[in-house]
This record gives sequence, C-alpha cells and structure tokens, in this order.
Amino acid sequence: MQQLIRSLGIPLILQLFSLSPAVDGYNYYDDSLAPVILIHGVGGSQLKAKWETQGQPEYCDEKQEEFDYIWLSMSIAVKGDNNLRCWVYRFKILYDQKNQRFTNQNGVVTIVRGNFGSLESSEYVAHNAIAKFKTEYYHHVIENFEDADYSEELSMKAASYDWRFPPQSLAEQLYYDQLTQLVEEMAQKTSRKVTIIAHSMGGLVTAHFLLMKPQAWKDKYINSFVSIGTPWLGSTATPKSYVVGNNWGISWLNVVIMKVLLRSLPSVALLMPYEEEFKDEVLMEWTVKNKTYTSKDYRQFYTDIGFPEGFEIRQRVRGIFPVPLDKLGVQYHCIWSRTTKPETPGRFRVTDPNLPEATEISGEQMVEGDGTVNIKSLRYCERFKNATVKSFDGPNHTGLLYEKVLSDYLLSSVLKNGKSL
Repeated sequence: MQQLIRSLGIPLILQLFSLSPAVDGYNYYDDSLAPVILIHGVGGSQLKAKWETQGQPEYCDEKQEEFDYIWLSMSIAVKGDNNLRCWVYRFKILYDQKNQRFTNQNGVVTIVRGNFGSLESSEYVAHNAIAKFKTEYYHHVIENFEDADYSEELSMKAASYDWRFPPQSLAEQLYYDQLTQLVEEMAQKTSRKVTIIAHSMGGLVTAHFLLMKPQAWKDKYINSFVSIGTPWLGSTATPKSYVVGNNWGISWLNVVIMKVLLRSLPSVALLMPYEEEFKDEVLMEWTVKNKTYTSKDYRQFYTDIGFPEGFEIRQRVRGIFPVPLDKLGVQYHCIWSRTTKPETPGRFRVTDPNLPEATEISGEQMVEGDGTVNIKSLRYCERFKNATVKSFDGPNHTGLLYEKVLSDYLLSSVLKNGKSL
C-alpha cells in the first residue's frame, strides 16, 4: 500500500491528505518538516580499527594493516577468551595524566564506519547480517522516518562518533567541526533549519556542542534539539558496571571481560552519578568490610575496587555537569521513558571479600527510571522553563527507540515548522 501511495507522486499525496484525515492523526507529509541529524549514545556506533602493537597479551596478532570491525564484531563471541583479551587490549582507552588526555592504545588507530553523516554506522551496532537483529539501534527510527519521506540523501543524517570518549575530547577529534559543517550543508540544501535528535549520552554531546556555538549561528541553522533518555545527572546504574561488569544486554559479550574494558572508558566515568546532586545517597554497600559508598566517596570506591586511577578519570570528565539547559539558546525537547515497574539499579550490595575480583552482587535495590538511567537524572530537564517535556510509560532506555509512538510524536510535534532559511 505504501509503495502504491508513493508511486502516485508527491503532489497527489498532498491533495489526498488535504481532503482526508492524516494517518493515525499525524500529517507525515507536511512540507515544513525539519531535516534531522541523529546522534547516538554509548555503544551506539560501529567502529573499525587497525593496529601495530607490541607487549599485548599472549597469542594476540601484533599487526592488522587494514581497518576491520572492532565494535561490534562477532569474532568477540566465537574465538574464545584469548581473543577477548586481545580485543580489550586494543579497544581500551589510555589516560595520559600528565597531559590530561585520553588516547587509543599505543599503535591502535580507530575510525567510525562510513562517511560522516552516513546512517549505516548507528542503524545497527553490529555490521554482521546475522547479528543485526540483536543489535538494532536507530533502525526503527530511520525506518519510520523513511516512511514519512525522509531520505539519507537529503533530509536525514547521523553524526556518529567514537563513543568511548567523553564530549570534551571530541573537539580534539574535530567532531564538532564536522557536525557544524553537516548542519550547515543540510540547512542549505533543504532551505530548512535542522533538528538534532540525540539519545542517551548523545544528549550530553549535543548540549556541549550547542553551548559552544554563537547564538547567531544557532538562530540561523537550528530548528530544535531533542534529547531522548539523556542521563543529565549521570546514572545510579553506572557504579555496578565498575564492580561486576556489564554487557549492555548483548548475551555473547563476557561480562568479566567487559568490566576490564568499561573501567578504561572515560565515557563510563562521565556517567557516574553527579556528586552535587546525589551527595549522601548510598550507591553501594560492601558488607564484609561494613562499608558504604556515596558520590562523596568516589576516591575510596575506586581504590577499593582496585582501580585508583578511575578517580582521576572521573575528575577529568565531571566538569560537564551541571548542564545549563536554560542557556542552550534553541528550542529544546526532553523525552524520557519509565519502565512499568522499577527496574533501574539504584543501590547494590556486594559480599565478596575480594572486591576487585567480584563477579556478582548479593542484593540490589531497584528505583524508578528507564532501566538504565534513574528518574531523577531523566527529569532534570524539567527544572528549566524553556524545555518541552514528553514522557512515555513502558519502554526501557533503548527500547523507546524501537517504538513507533516515539517516531510519531517526533514527526507530528517536534519536526514541524522547520522554517525556511
């Protein structure tokens, strides 16, 4: 049916819609829809790497001359623990404390898949056809927008980045320069202002970008900014990743191996609960030592888990908080979801006497949120009068991206009125 409608041609479509109610109450073919740039969160883009390394774990290949997929690669799942250790060695981030910089492992070069602006990197997290159905990211949003006549050639792009790095480090990689150019090119080609739609940490990346731009530039090129499930105050689920690991729901990723990787990533340190907001809230109990940890105890927390350098990494990235959403200088829409019952880690307990080697928790208190980000962090945007807030009940953090109701809301309420330049 959809193909039949499209074959009739745009002018006739517009006539039909003017004579009858819009499908599902939404007029997808309104000619004032703004062009869109999608920005992902942690884990949300495919990355490739090549390397020439020395001193890596035993049995690792020292050289890879052509770029190959490193995130997300099926070889992680099928080649055993030795391959996993090699993968972590190549994929982790190093922190140069003297120069306060984050870098790849020595001898490793990484790139994001595809040309800047291409949708292919963040539509799925894995490139392998077999793994795609398990690693969808923006796929459903892209599909729904294409049904509304958006196209990658003209009106829909993705600004993918290396999500291992925090927003502050992306400037060194010229990411914000590329994003600026992409916004300007889309606006000029469509004669419409651009809407940036960002999920999870992508909201922090976008806010950081907008706060750096002159108001005149934003007035000329930006229609609106939409954040979806952004952890504006960090997340109470993050400390658990440091202690027992996290495979982000991808069953074939070894949680223990992932813990080694996650500890090195400054993007994970960024998502620790913000100190000034969580203050005395207990995040973790270590019962065998009769210890509790709040955000005031981060130095001790990192020391006790056997990763003392983690505190320095946290100090390096925490300056992005609190985000002054009232100073963005653009129309802002804050979208978040809440699971039907509390499923977001808020406080957990460990009984293992060897905390650095702990592999499981003994108790967990769940709080309201989207399963990944707690409600307090999600609703931070409500403090600002210039924010339009929309919440959805039921979907979890990434699951909201799969819901057609989200795309419907964006198409009907957010993307309209992309005024001509």
